[in-house]
Amino acid sequence: MPKQNVPALRLEGFSGEWELKAIGELFAERNESFPEGELLSVTLRNGIKRFQEIGRHNTSNEDKSKYKLVEVGDIAYNSMRMWQGASGVSPWKGIVSPAYTVLKPVGSQDTPFFAYYFKTPFMIQVFQLNSQGLTSDTWNLKYPALSAIDICRPQDIEEQQAIGAIFTNLDAAINQHTLKHKALQQSKTALMQRMFPQEGQTVPELRLEGFDGEWEEKRLVDEVSFFSGLTYTPSDVVEHDGTLVLRSSNVQDGVIATKDCVYVRTDAVNVQNVRKNDIIMVVRNGSRSLIGKHAVVQKPMPSTVIGAFMTGIRSDQPWFINALFDTGLFKYEVDKSMGATINQITGGMFAGMSFFFPPTLEEQQAIGAIFTKLDALIAAEAQYIKSLSQAKTALLQRMFI
Repeated sequence: MPKQNVPALRLEGFSGEWELKAIGELFAERNESFPEGELLSVTLRNGIKRFQEIGRHNTSNEDKSKYKLVEVGDIAYNSMRMWQGASGVSPWKGIVSPAYTVLKPVGSQDTPFFAYYFKTPFMIQVFQLNSQGLTSDTWNLKYPALSAIDICRPQDIEEQQAIGAIFTNLDAAINQHTLKHKALQQSKTALMQRMFPQEGQTVPELRLEGFDGEWEEKRLVDEVSFFSGLTYTPSDVVEHDGTLVLRSSNVQDGVIATKDCVYVRTDAVNVQNVRKNDIIMVVRNGSRSLIGKHAVVQKPMPSTVIGAFMTGIRSDQPWFINALFDTGLFKYEVDKSMGATINQITGGMFAGMSFFFPPTLEEQQAIGAIFTKLDALIAAEAQYIKSLSQAKTALLQRMFI
C-alpha cells in the first residue's frame, strides 16, 4: 500500500512519511506590543516588505503602541487575506499593524519552508474554508482557528531547510530577472526620448554615427497603409482548422502570443490576411490602457486575420514604425485624439497624426534595428520570468502534501 503522507516529488536523500501536526504545535502567536521599529507590510505577491519599499502612502496611526513586534524568521499574515495568500516570512525585525497575526516558531522549525507551504493552492483553500465571516469582505482567520489546522511536515529539519532553500533561490532568481527586465524597459524609454526629436526639435539629442540632417515632419497616413479587421458572429467560430483571428489578447508585451486563440470558418472571412512585418494594433477596447497596444508579425502566418477591434498597419520600414508607436510622442497623440470619453483610435485620428522621420531610409532601418534588439531582450526576460514562475507553481503543487 503506498504511503499517504509523502509528497509527489521528494528530494534525493530523504525518506519516511511526513508528520501530521496542528499548526498550533509548530507556531505560537507572538502578541508583543512594540511601538518602536521599522514598519513592515504583508503583500499578496511578495510576502513581507519594508513599507517604504512598496510605494504606498503611509496611513498608519501615529500612535503605534498596539503595533506588534515581528522578529527575523517570524511568519506574519493578514488575518483578512490569509485565504488569498497574504503571508510571508520576515527577513527583518520590525512592527506590523494590530490587524496582522504574527507566528513565532515553537522549537526547531524552518520558517521559510512553512511560509511557502502556506502559499500552496491546497493550503490557500484550507485557509479559506477555515476563515470566519459571512462574506469574502469579512472573512478572517485569527490564530485560534489557524492553530487547529493540521498540516504535514518533514520530521527532519534538514529536509525542511532543503525545500525552503529551493523556493528561496527560485524567488531570488525571479526577483533578479524582474529587476533586469525593468532596467531594460527603462533603458528603452530613455533611448526613445533621446533618439526621437522631442517637441519643438527637428533632430534627436542622440544621433547614430554617420547620419545627419534635419528630420522631416510627415503625416502618418502618407508613410503607412491601414487594413481593417474581421467582424464575425458566434456561429462563425470553430474549434480548429479555420482562420485564426488575432485579437487584443494575442498582443502580449510587444509580441504576438497564440495561446488564447479564436478560429472562424474560412468562408466567413472577407478581409485580407496578415503578412510578415505587418504591425497589428488594438484600436478599440473597453480598457483604455489597451488602446495602442501593438506588435509586429514576425513570421508568415497563413490563414490569419485580425479582429474588428484591431487595425493592421503596413510599411516599408515596419521596425522603425513599430518603435515610433512605442514613443511618448505617439502616446501623446493617441491621448489627445481620444479625449476623456472615447476608447478607440479611428481612421480620422490616424489621419490627423504627424511625426518627424529621419531623412533617409537607412537611418530609419538603423533605429528600427536597435529597438528590435532591445525588444527581443525585453521579451526574452519576460519569458524567462514566466518560465521560472511556472516552475515555482508546479513545484509548490508537487513538493508539499
